[in-house]
Amino acid sequence: MVPVGIEALNVFGGTAYLDVMQLAEHRKLDTARFENLLMKEKTVALPYEDPITFGVNAAKRLLIG
Repeated sequence: MVPVGIEALNVFGGTAYLDVMQLAEHRKLDTARFENLLMKEKTVALPYEDPITFGVNAAKRLLIG
């Protein structure tokens, strides 16, 4: 299968994430607004993750195959 869309971009978004609806409820925000975003999870960068490690992990598939 040939990757298309975001899979074809070799994006690495991190290893940790939060559920968007739980985050909205915790912050007492209007959850109806978040249903229209079509987003289920939000990436959270860990202390050892930065733009360089994101780039290296994204490029790993291109270099290793």
